[in-house]
This record gives sequence, structure tokens and C-alpha cells, in this order.
Amino acid sequence: MFEFKVIREPLSYTGRELSPHWIYKKFRICGSASVSFVGPCEVSLEKMVDLEDVLAQEPISSSLMVHFIFEFFDAPGGEGLHLMVARQRLLMALMREVIQSEGDPSLALELLRRGDDLYFREKKLSVSIATCSLTSGLIHVGLNLKEEGAPLPVATLGALGVHRVEDFQKQVLSLFKSELLECEKASAKVRPVLT
Repeated sequence: MFEFKVIREPLSYTGRELSPHWIYKKFRICGSASVSFVGPCEVSLEKMVDLEDVLAQEPISSSLMVHFIFEFFDAPGGEGLHLMVARQRLLMALMREVIQSEGDPSLALELLRRGDDLYFREKKLSVSIATCSLTSGLIHVGLNLKEEGAPLPVATLGALGVHRVEDFQKQVLSLFKSELLECEKASAKVRPVLT
């Protein structure tokens, strides 16, 4: 089972939210789930999970982003990390599809996915990370809503013609849930190959 919720009150993302059972403790959603909210982003080097960014001394900040946090209880520990990275890439591909369908059609082809991030005219639209705890797999994605507060030039959802943020949040979460259910169904309908 996978549940999701769009949180209407503004919240900050500091990196502490990417921790086991944060969704359950904060929003009382037990089990695999996702929440999405809007707010600033300020992740210090001490709270960063991506060691490449830590080694480069590049903390993450933005005055306003739409955030998505996911937790899955079928992917704990190191053995679940590949699954979480695959889910992260699927999520980014779905976000690109939603932006291309809901945004300005004349700009759609300029939105590119490179690995686990989205770019528009060579400016970064997203930050994202997948990791695991001892009990679960975790993903955070943030998409810029404002250019201010970022350490480098960034793209925004508004620049791509996406202005109804709550509709965007709901569509992304709903499509991702459908993909998860379809993956489960596809796994359940095949028989094993015997040698």
C-alpha cells in the first residue's frame, strides 16, 4: 500500500525531514508514503546525504521550492539502495512528463532529464536524492519556484508555464502511485522461468 498527501501549510526543508518515520511522526501516515509541501530549502553540509556535494562544499538553498518526500518500507539498508535510485529516476521522468503536459508547449522540448535531475536551458530545476536507513528507503525532490536564494542560476516551474502548484503536486503523486501499482501487478502476473 502507498499513500500520499499534499500539505497546504508551508514547511521548510532542512535535510532533517529525510529520516525514517518522519512522515508518520509528522502527518500520521503509517507505512510507505509520500508528502509534498511548499517552502524554503536550506540544507547545511552536515545534513547533506550526497557525498559528492559535501566534498565539493556545496550546500543546498532556495527561497522557495515544492518538495516531495517519499519513504518505502520494502527497501531498507544498502540492499535497497538500487531500488530507491531506480524509483527516484522513474519519479524524475514522470515529473518531466507532467511539466511538459501542463506547462508551456513551446518550451516542453527544452526540459531535459539528466540522471536524477531536471534542467531547463542549462539551468537546474531540481535537487533530488535517494538513500536508505536501517528500516526504509527515502527520496527527496525539490523543484524551484523562485530563483532567489539559490547558490547558482536556476530554472523555475513558472518559467516553464506551470503555475498551479497544488495541481502539479497531486498529478505527480497520483501518477507515481499508479506506476507503483502497475509494477506490482506486472510482477504478480508472470510465472518463473525454470531451467
